[in-house]
Amino acid sequence: MLSIIIPTLNEEEYLPSLLTEIKNQGFKGYEIIVADADSEDDTVKIAKRFGCKVTKGGLPPKGRNEGAKIASGDLFLFIDADAVSLPVRFLKDLVEKFKSRNLNVASFPIYPQGKIIDNIFYWLYNLWAKLSQSFLPYATNVILVEKEIHQAIKGFDEKVKFAEDHDYVKRAKKYGKFGFINIGPVLVSARRFEKDGRLITYLRYILAGFWMLFLGSIKSDIFQYRFDYSLKIKNKIGYNTNTMYKLPKIKFPTIKLPKLKSGKVKLLKPVKSEFIKFSKKQSFSFLVLMILTSSVFGFLAGAISGSYFYWEIKDFFGRSNIEITRPLKNEEEQSLYTFQEQAIVNVVKKVSPAVVSIIVTKDLPVLEQYYIS
Repeated sequence: MLSIIIPTLNEEEYLPSLLTEIKNQGFKGYEIIVADADSEDDTVKIAKRFGCKVTKGGLPPKGRNEGAKIASGDLFLFIDADAVSLPVRFLKDLVEKFKSRNLNVASFPIYPQGKIIDNIFYWLYNLWAKLSQSFLPYATNVILVEKEIHQAIKGFDEKVKFAEDHDYVKRAKKYGKFGFINIGPVLVSARRFEKDGRLITYLRYILAGFWMLFLGSIKSDIFQYRFDYSLKIKNKIGYNTNTMYKLPKIKFPTIKLPKLKSGKVKLLKPVKSEFIKFSKKQSFSFLVLMILTSSVFGFLAGAISGSYFYWEIKDFFGRSNIEITRPLKNEEEQSLYTFQEQAIVNVVKKVSPAVVSIIVTKDLPVLEQYYIS
Protein backbone atom coordinates (compact mmCIF):
# COMPACT_ATOMS: atom_id res chain seq x y z
CA MET A 1 0.00 0.00 0.00
CA LEU A 2 1.15 3.54 -0.79
CA SER A 3 0.79 6.23 1.89
CA ILE A 4 0.86 9.78 0.47
CA ILE A 5 1.87 12.23 3.21
CA ILE A 6 1.31 15.98 2.77
CA PRO A 7 2.39 18.59 5.38
CA THR A 8 0.14 21.67 5.28
CA LEU A 9 -0.27 25.14 6.73
CA ASN A 10 -2.96 27.39 5.24
CA GLU A 11 -3.01 25.54 1.91
CA GLU A 12 -6.67 25.97 0.93
CA GLU A 13 -5.58 27.52 -2.38
CA TYR A 14 -3.36 24.64 -3.58
CA LEU A 15 -4.48 21.52 -1.70
CA PRO A 16 -7.70 20.92 -3.72
CA SER A 17 -5.70 20.89 -6.95
CA LEU A 18 -3.21 18.32 -5.65
CA LEU A 19 -5.89 16.05 -4.17
CA THR A 20 -7.86 16.19 -7.43
CA GLU A 21 -4.71 15.26 -9.39
CA ILE A 22 -4.16 12.26 -7.10
CA LYS A 23 -7.78 11.11 -7.40
CA ASN A 24 -7.60 11.33 -11.21
CA GLN A 25 -4.53 9.05 -11.37
CA GLY A 26 -6.67 5.91 -11.38
CA PHE A 27 -4.16 4.31 -9.01
CA LYS A 28 -5.47 1.75 -6.53
CA GLY A 29 -4.15 0.86 -3.12
CA TYR A 30 -3.23 4.19 -1.55
CA GLU A 31 -4.18 6.51 1.29
CA ILE A 32 -3.69 10.26 1.74
CA ILE A 33 -2.54 11.68 5.06
CA VAL A 34 -2.60 15.44 5.69
CA ALA A 35 -0.44 16.60 8.62
CA ASP A 36 -1.73 20.08 9.36
CA ALA A 37 0.06 22.75 11.41
CA ASP A 38 -3.07 24.43 12.84
CA SER A 39 -4.18 26.11 9.63
CA GLU A 40 -6.37 29.18 10.06
CA ASP A 41 -8.21 28.64 6.77
CA ASP A 42 -10.26 25.72 5.36
CA THR A 43 -7.33 23.36 4.75
CA VAL A 44 -8.55 20.72 7.22
CA LYS A 45 -12.14 20.86 5.94
CA ILE A 46 -10.91 20.36 2.37
CA ALA A 47 -8.74 17.40 3.40
CA LYS A 48 -11.65 15.70 5.18
CA ARG A 49 -13.97 16.37 2.24
CA PHE A 50 -11.54 14.43 0.00
CA GLY A 51 -11.47 11.53 2.47
CA CYS A 52 -7.94 12.15 3.78
CA LYS A 53 -6.65 11.13 7.18
CA VAL A 54 -5.83 14.26 9.16
CA THR A 55 -3.28 14.50 11.96
CA LYS A 56 -1.58 17.32 13.81
CA GLY A 57 1.62 18.45 12.14
CA GLY A 58 4.06 21.33 12.44
CA LEU A 59 6.93 22.49 10.30
CA PRO A 60 7.50 20.23 7.25
CA PRO A 61 9.91 17.77 8.97
CA LYS A 62 7.59 17.29 11.94
CA GLY A 63 4.50 17.14 9.73
CA ARG A 64 6.00 14.36 7.61
CA ASN A 65 7.05 12.41 10.70
CA GLU A 66 3.60 12.73 12.29
CA GLY A 67 1.97 11.61 9.06
CA ALA A 68 4.25 8.58 8.86
CA LYS A 69 3.28 7.52 12.39
CA ILE A 70 -0.33 6.84 11.35
CA ALA A 71 0.48 5.54 7.86
CA SER A 72 -0.65 2.02 6.95
CA GLY A 73 1.39 1.56 3.77
CA ASP A 74 4.75 -0.09 3.25
CA LEU A 75 5.77 2.77 0.93
CA PHE A 76 5.70 6.46 1.90
CA LEU A 77 5.38 9.23 -0.69
CA PHE A 78 6.20 12.65 0.77
CA ILE A 79 4.97 15.54 -1.36
CA ASP A 80 4.27 19.24 -0.69
CA ALA A 81 0.80 20.73 -0.97
CA ASP A 82 1.78 23.20 -3.70
CA ALA A 83 2.38 20.47 -6.30
CA VAL A 84 -0.18 21.77 -8.77
CA SER A 85 0.12 19.12 -11.49
CA LEU A 86 1.14 15.45 -11.65
CA PRO A 87 2.07 13.55 -14.83
CA VAL A 88 -0.38 11.01 -16.21
CA ARG A 89 0.13 7.58 -14.53
CA PHE A 90 2.60 9.24 -12.15
CA LEU A 91 1.81 7.06 -9.12
CA LYS A 92 1.80 3.82 -11.11
CA ASP A 93 5.02 4.63 -13.00
CA LEU A 94 6.95 5.71 -9.93
CA VAL A 95 6.06 2.56 -7.97
CA GLU A 96 6.89 0.29 -10.94
CA LYS A 97 10.27 1.93 -11.62
CA PHE A 98 11.03 2.06 -7.90
CA LYS A 99 10.61 -1.70 -7.63
CA SER A 100 12.23 -2.58 -10.98
CA ARG A 101 15.42 -0.73 -9.99
CA ASN A 102 15.39 -2.33 -6.53
CA LEU A 103 15.46 1.07 -4.85
CA ASN A 104 14.82 1.76 -1.18
CA VAL A 105 14.51 5.55 -1.44
CA ALA A 106 14.04 7.78 -4.49
CA SER A 107 13.29 11.30 -5.65
CA PHE A 108 11.88 12.76 -8.85
CA PRO A 109 12.29 15.86 -11.07
CA ILE A 110 10.12 18.90 -10.40
CA TYR A 111 9.63 22.13 -12.33
CA PRO A 112 8.02 25.39 -11.18
CA GLN A 113 4.91 26.69 -12.88
CA GLY A 114 6.63 29.99 -13.63
CA LYS A 115 8.97 31.73 -16.05
CA ILE A 116 11.51 30.23 -18.44
CA ILE A 117 14.42 31.21 -16.21
CA ASP A 118 12.85 29.19 -13.36
CA ASN A 119 12.65 26.13 -15.61
CA ILE A 120 16.30 26.59 -16.64
CA PHE A 121 17.39 26.74 -13.00
CA TYR A 122 15.39 23.63 -12.09
CA TRP A 123 16.65 21.82 -15.18
CA LEU A 124 20.19 22.33 -13.88
CA TYR A 125 19.10 21.24 -10.42
CA ASN A 126 17.43 18.07 -11.71
CA LEU A 127 20.48 17.34 -13.88
CA TRP A 128 22.78 17.63 -10.89
CA ALA A 129 20.50 15.38 -8.81
CA LYS A 130 20.61 12.78 -11.58
CA LEU A 131 24.40 12.94 -12.08
CA SER A 132 25.20 12.77 -8.37
CA GLN A 133 22.68 10.09 -7.35
CA SER A 134 25.32 7.38 -6.97
CA PHE A 135 27.72 9.29 -4.70
CA LEU A 136 25.96 12.40 -3.34
CA PRO A 137 22.16 12.05 -3.12
CA TYR A 138 20.04 15.15 -3.60
CA ALA A 139 16.26 15.22 -3.44
CA THR A 140 13.43 17.42 -4.57
CA ASN A 141 10.39 17.85 -2.32
CA VAL A 142 8.93 14.60 -3.72
CA ILE A 143 10.39 11.52 -2.01
CA LEU A 144 9.38 7.84 -2.16
CA VAL A 145 10.80 5.62 0.58
CA GLU A 146 10.23 2.23 2.15
CA LYS A 147 8.68 2.25 5.60
CA GLU A 148 11.58 0.22 7.05
CA ILE A 149 14.14 2.76 5.83
CA HIS A 150 12.12 5.65 7.27
CA GLN A 151 11.98 3.93 10.64
CA ALA A 152 15.67 2.96 10.53
CA ILE A 153 16.79 6.59 10.19
CA LYS A 154 14.10 7.77 12.64
CA GLY A 155 12.39 9.90 10.04
CA PHE A 156 13.18 13.51 9.18
CA ASP A 157 15.54 15.38 11.48
CA GLU A 158 13.31 18.04 13.03
CA LYS A 159 16.34 20.12 14.04
CA VAL A 160 17.23 20.75 10.39
CA LYS A 161 15.95 24.20 9.42
CA PHE A 162 16.50 24.11 5.65
CA ALA A 163 16.76 21.39 2.97
CA GLU A 164 15.60 18.65 5.32
CA ASP A 165 14.78 16.51 2.28
CA HIS A 166 18.46 16.42 1.26
CA ASP A 167 19.49 15.49 4.78
CA TYR A 168 16.81 12.76 4.78
CA VAL A 169 17.95 10.97 1.60
CA LYS A 170 21.61 11.36 2.57
CA ARG A 171 20.97 9.42 5.78
CA ALA A 172 18.60 6.97 4.07
CA LYS A 173 21.28 6.04 1.51
CA LYS A 174 23.34 4.50 4.31
CA TYR A 175 20.59 1.91 4.84
CA GLY A 176 19.59 1.21 1.24
CA LYS A 177 19.85 2.12 -2.43
CA PHE A 178 18.98 5.65 -3.57
CA GLY A 179 17.96 6.59 -7.10
CA PHE A 180 16.66 9.59 -9.03
CA ILE A 181 13.75 8.37 -11.17
CA ASN A 182 13.44 10.40 -14.35
CA ILE A 183 9.72 10.31 -15.13
CA GLY A 184 7.37 13.11 -16.16
CA PRO A 185 8.08 16.13 -13.94
CA VAL A 186 5.85 17.32 -11.13
CA LEU A 187 4.80 20.96 -11.55
CA VAL A 188 4.99 23.02 -8.37
CA SER A 189 3.93 26.55 -7.52
CA ALA A 190 6.38 29.40 -8.16
CA ARG A 191 5.11 31.36 -5.14
CA ARG A 192 8.47 31.24 -3.37
CA PHE A 193 10.11 33.05 -6.29
CA GLU A 194 7.32 35.61 -6.43
CA LYS A 195 7.34 36.35 -2.70
CA ASP A 196 11.07 36.33 -1.94
CA GLY A 197 12.42 37.31 -5.36
CA ARG A 198 14.10 35.04 -7.89
CA LEU A 199 17.68 36.20 -7.44
CA ILE A 200 17.56 35.87 -3.64
CA THR A 201 15.91 32.44 -3.87
CA TYR A 202 18.43 31.13 -6.42
CA LEU A 203 21.38 32.39 -4.38
CA ARG A 204 19.91 30.87 -1.22
CA TYR A 205 19.62 27.45 -2.88
CA ILE A 206 23.17 27.55 -4.27
CA LEU A 207 24.75 28.71 -1.00
CA ALA A 208 22.75 26.09 0.88
CA GLY A 209 24.08 23.46 -1.52
CA PHE A 210 27.69 24.43 -0.79
CA TRP A 211 26.92 24.55 2.94
CA MET A 212 25.57 20.98 2.90
CA LEU A 213 28.42 19.77 0.72
CA PHE A 214 31.20 21.02 2.98
CA LEU A 215 29.62 21.73 6.39
CA GLY A 216 26.79 19.21 6.66
CA SER A 217 23.12 19.66 7.56
CA ILE A 218 21.72 23.17 8.05
CA LYS A 219 20.56 23.49 11.64
CA SER A 220 20.73 27.28 11.91
CA ASP A 221 18.26 29.92 10.69
CA ILE A 222 20.58 31.40 8.06
CA PHE A 223 18.54 30.01 5.14
CA GLN A 224 15.15 30.23 6.83
CA TYR A 225 12.09 30.63 4.61
CA ARG A 226 8.36 30.94 5.11
CA PHE A 227 6.26 27.78 5.38
CA ASP A 228 2.86 29.08 4.27
CA TYR A 229 3.98 32.43 2.78
CA SER A 230 1.52 34.51 4.79
CA LEU A 231 2.99 37.97 5.11
CA LYS A 232 1.91 38.75 8.67
CA ILE A 233 1.46 35.63 10.75
CA LYS A 234 3.08 34.02 13.73
CA ASN A 235 1.41 30.65 13.81
CA LYS A 236 0.63 28.43 16.76
CA ILE A 237 3.70 26.26 16.29
CA GLY A 238 5.90 29.19 17.26
CA TYR A 239 7.46 29.76 13.86
CA ASN A 240 7.76 33.43 13.01
CA THR A 241 7.26 33.54 9.25
CA ASN A 242 8.60 37.09 9.01
CA THR A 243 11.94 36.21 10.55
CA MET A 244 14.44 35.60 7.78
CA TYR A 245 18.18 35.84 7.11
CA LYS A 246 19.31 35.47 10.70
CA LEU A 247 23.04 34.88 10.69
CA PRO A 248 23.99 32.02 12.99
CA LYS A 249 26.61 32.18 15.68
CA ILE A 250 29.50 30.22 14.25
CA LYS A 251 31.20 27.99 16.79
CA PHE A 252 34.77 27.17 15.93
CA PRO A 253 36.16 23.90 17.32
CA THR A 254 38.73 24.33 20.07
CA ILE A 255 41.87 22.21 20.23
CA LYS A 256 43.11 21.24 23.67
CA LEU A 257 46.88 21.05 23.71
CA PRO A 258 48.31 18.20 25.80
CA LYS A 259 50.46 18.89 28.80
CA LEU A 260 54.12 18.22 28.01
CA LYS A 261 56.29 16.36 30.46
CA SER A 262 59.97 17.08 30.73
CA GLY A 263 62.05 14.99 28.38
CA LYS A 264 59.06 13.77 26.36
CA VAL A 265 57.34 15.41 23.42
CA LYS A 266 53.74 14.34 22.77
CA LEU A 267 52.61 15.02 19.23
CA LEU A 268 49.02 15.84 18.32
CA LYS A 269 47.20 13.25 16.25
CA PRO A 270 46.06 14.49 12.84
CA VAL A 271 42.36 15.28 12.65
CA LYS A 272 40.51 13.44 9.92
CA SER A 273 39.12 15.80 7.30
CA GLU A 274 35.34 15.94 6.99
CA PHE A 275 35.52 17.10 3.39
CA ILE A 276 34.13 14.79 0.76
CA LYS A 277 36.68 13.10 -1.52
CA PHE A 278 35.61 12.93 -5.15
CA SER A 279 36.82 10.67 -7.92
CA LYS A 280 37.91 12.17 -11.25
CA LYS A 281 34.52 11.42 -12.81
CA GLN A 282 32.66 12.95 -9.88
CA SER A 283 34.90 16.03 -9.89
CA PHE A 284 34.27 16.51 -13.62
CA SER A 285 30.48 16.29 -13.09
CA PHE A 286 30.70 18.83 -10.29
CA LEU A 287 32.84 21.16 -12.44
CA VAL A 288 30.34 20.97 -15.32
CA LEU A 289 27.50 21.84 -12.97
CA MET A 290 29.38 24.83 -11.55
CA ILE A 291 30.11 26.14 -15.06
CA LEU A 292 26.46 25.79 -16.09
CA THR A 293 25.29 27.43 -12.87
CA SER A 294 27.75 30.32 -13.29
CA SER A 295 26.55 30.83 -16.86
CA VAL A 296 22.92 31.03 -15.76
CA PHE A 297 23.70 33.53 -13.02
CA GLY A 298 25.84 35.56 -15.39
CA PHE A 299 22.84 35.76 -17.68
CA LEU A 300 20.62 36.71 -14.74
CA ALA A 301 23.02 39.43 -13.57
CA GLY A 302 23.22 40.88 -17.08
CA ALA A 303 19.47 40.87 -17.50
CA ILE A 304 18.90 42.48 -14.11
CA SER A 305 21.55 45.18 -14.62
CA GLY A 306 20.17 45.95 -18.08
CA SER A 307 16.64 46.22 -16.76
CA TYR A 308 17.80 48.45 -13.90
CA PHE A 309 19.70 50.77 -16.29
CA TYR A 310 16.62 51.07 -18.50
CA TRP A 311 14.49 51.79 -15.45
CA GLU A 312 16.91 54.51 -14.29
CA ILE A 313 16.88 56.23 -17.71
CA LYS A 314 13.11 56.02 -17.91
CA ASP A 315 12.75 57.30 -14.36
CA PHE A 316 15.17 60.21 -15.04
CA PHE A 317 13.19 61.48 -18.01
CA GLY A 318 9.96 60.98 -16.08
CA ARG A 319 11.17 63.18 -13.21
CA SER A 320 12.93 65.86 -15.27
CA ASN A 321 10.05 66.44 -17.71
CA ILE A 322 12.43 66.22 -20.66
CA GLU A 323 10.75 65.16 -23.86
CA ILE A 324 12.49 62.53 -25.94
CA THR A 325 12.06 63.50 -29.59
CA ARG A 326 13.38 62.12 -32.85
CA PRO A 327 16.75 63.55 -33.93
CA LEU A 328 16.83 66.34 -36.48
CA LYS A 329 17.68 65.63 -40.09
CA ASN A 330 21.19 67.05 -39.67
CA GLU A 331 21.72 64.86 -36.63
CA GLU A 332 20.60 61.84 -38.65
CA GLU A 333 23.19 62.70 -41.27
CA GLN A 334 25.86 63.16 -38.61
CA SER A 335 25.20 59.69 -37.23
CA LEU A 336 26.52 58.27 -40.53
CA TYR A 337 30.07 59.47 -39.79
CA THR A 338 32.66 58.81 -37.14
CA PHE A 339 33.87 61.61 -34.90
CA GLN A 340 36.95 62.27 -37.08
CA GLU A 341 34.98 62.09 -40.34
CA GLN A 342 32.39 64.51 -39.01
CA ALA A 343 35.06 67.15 -38.37
CA ILE A 344 36.18 66.96 -42.01
CA VAL A 345 32.59 67.11 -43.26
CA ASN A 346 31.96 70.29 -41.26
CA VAL A 347 35.03 71.97 -42.81
CA VAL A 348 34.16 70.86 -46.34
CA LYS A 349 30.69 72.37 -46.07
CA LYS A 350 32.17 75.80 -45.31
CA VAL A 351 34.92 76.08 -47.97
CA SER A 352 34.94 76.52 -51.71
CA PRO A 353 34.24 73.49 -53.92
CA ALA A 354 37.52 74.22 -55.70
CA VAL A 355 39.45 73.69 -52.48
CA VAL A 356 37.67 70.41 -51.91
CA SER A 357 38.56 69.26 -55.42
CA ILE A 358 42.20 70.13 -54.94
CA ILE A 359 42.36 68.38 -51.56
CA VAL A 360 40.80 65.23 -52.96
CA THR A 361 43.13 65.13 -56.02
CA LYS A 362 46.17 66.09 -53.91
CA ASP A 363 47.20 68.65 -56.60
CA LEU A 364 49.44 70.75 -54.34
CA PRO A 365 50.72 73.22 -57.03
CA VAL A 366 47.17 74.10 -57.95
CA LEU A 367 46.35 74.50 -54.25
CA GLU A 368 49.32 76.85 -53.83
CA GLN A 369 48.28 78.85 -56.91
CA TYR A 370 44.76 79.06 -55.49
CA TYR A 371 45.98 80.67 -52.27
CA ILE A 372 48.34 83.10 -54.13
CA SER A 373 45.55 84.31 -56.33
